[in-house]
Amino acid sequence: MLAQLHIENYALIDRVDVEFGPGLNILTGETGAGKSMIMGALGLVLGQRANTDVIRISGKPTRVEALFDISECPQLRQLLHMLDIEVDDATLLLKRVVHKKGSRCYVNTHLATLTMLQDIGQHLVDILGQHHHHTLIQRDQQLGLLDAFGKLTNETAELREMYNRYQDLEQEQHRLRQSEQDRLQRQDLIEFQLQEIDSAVLQTGEEEQLQQERHLLVNAEKLHDLANEAYGALYQNDASALDLLSTALDRLTQLANLDPQQDALRNALQDSFYALDDAAHSLRDYGEQMDVDPARLQELEDRLALIARLKRKYGTTIEDILKHHDAIAFEQQSWGHHEERLEQLETELNQYRQSLKSLAITLSDKRQQAAERLEQAVQQELQDLNMAHPVFRIAHTLRHSETGDFAVGTEHVTLTADGIDDITYMFSSNPGQPPKPLARIASGGELSRVMLALKSVLAREDHMPTLIFDEVDAGIGGQTARVVGEKLHRIARSHQIFCITHLPQIASHGDQHYRVEKSEDSNQTTTELRTLDFAERIDEIARMTSGDEITEATRRYAEEMLTQHS
Repeated sequence: MLAQLHIENYALIDRVDVEFGPGLNILTGETGAGKSMIMGALGLVLGQRANTDVIRISGKPTRVEALFDISECPQLRQLLHMLDIEVDDATLLLKRVVHKKGSRCYVNTHLATLTMLQDIGQHLVDILGQHHHHTLIQRDQQLGLLDAFGKLTNETAELREMYNRYQDLEQEQHRLRQSEQDRLQRQDLIEFQLQEIDSAVLQTGEEEQLQQERHLLVNAEKLHDLANEAYGALYQNDASALDLLSTALDRLTQLANLDPQQDALRNALQDSFYALDDAAHSLRDYGEQMDVDPARLQELEDRLALIARLKRKYGTTIEDILKHHDAIAFEQQSWGHHEERLEQLETELNQYRQSLKSLAITLSDKRQQAAERLEQAVQQELQDLNMAHPVFRIAHTLRHSETGDFAVGTEHVTLTADGIDDITYMFSSNPGQPPKPLARIASGGELSRVMLALKSVLAREDHMPTLIFDEVDAGIGGQTARVVGEKLHRIARSHQIFCITHLPQIASHGDQHYRVEKSEDSNQTTTELRTLDFAERIDEIARMTSGDEITEATRRYAEEMLTQHS
């Protein structure tokens, strides 16, 4: 419900801060005092289009803030979650700031768009008046209320869930059929790639080994010569290193015999002699085996060229090529499952079509029965509101289409998540005039009373927390006004109601009463909203009864009315 409203620099309103309560909230005041401004400001924060004319002469931005209690609005919480707006407690603050160059919207501390305000507002407030948008005029809302009235919400939820699953299966089937065409185009390519990679018999780490062997073969002659030269220097040439080292070892042995302290040096030199001797023999063996082999070199060149070609096509390394091989092999294996899944999907879709058809037709029949009961109930409410010849009808038709989803009788119908039904609320107040859709009712007061009748019947099923009735008293008085007041008070047991009225019979039913006043100060006109206590309510009801001249008799009558309805 609407808990607090702050209005600043809006038209004739300098500043208004007011708290509202549950139940029936009455707004009264002289004609032209600015009651419509209060509703206009509230509409602004609910996402209605802004006009810079609302900015006061001072030029300061117009600011409207509305604090709502959303503790009993689970669907709104779901919407806020989808919008990534977290709500820590049970309150929600909507804010709109309008300046000369545009406006800014806020939800709590989050910067929002106008569309977000509108979407959120549709879960919070329904303004019922000639110049305002009505949720009951929207066909989807009309269908939802009919389902709620007929206790059909479980059936509609089941249909919607089944329909969404059916849509998912159709999309999967479409994707698979598209991929079937792609598969046929890829089949030859995948088989060629698998054969090409398989025939190469690639091994991880192979390329590095081949490159190393190729490097040695390319340099085989030079390596052979270098090994032989080193061997000659160590062992084979005149005055080779080993000959010289042998002579040095002989002299050092004689020296150690004369000076035993040099025995360690002789042993070290002897170890070096043996090490050089081993190195010389290793160099000889290395040089002998390092022969130029053109056939093996060509074999290596061909193998490396093959690997390079595969790398250009399938990956930068042999590991990448093998991964690509595994991926396309898995794709090829999945083709059999592809055909199997298509057959399975066709079977499932046929089953869902039959189930959806049966459920949609059953739901349509129940909606027709509920529509007849709702027509009678609303018709009675309209008669209670002293409408001379009201006609309320619910036009219930099927969505016929030549390309419909299935046949009902001899006609094809289109199925949506809501079923196969088109629902339109129709009304006529004049004898001989056929009923027309609610959206085409011209009179604001007439439309408000139709809405009041609908709300009276649907009060428990309608989950809109706050309802605002503007012009509901247009063209009525006396006993009808008393009935309107009683109906508003009854609806206020399950909703927060705001009613702008000029009739004391309606105002006396209020749980809270607010007066809109216009005043002039320093050649400036302002509008204020003031909460009335019980004594002030007596005076206001008396004024509404007799005009500006308030007498003790009118006060007693006003007090009587208030006491009777309190």
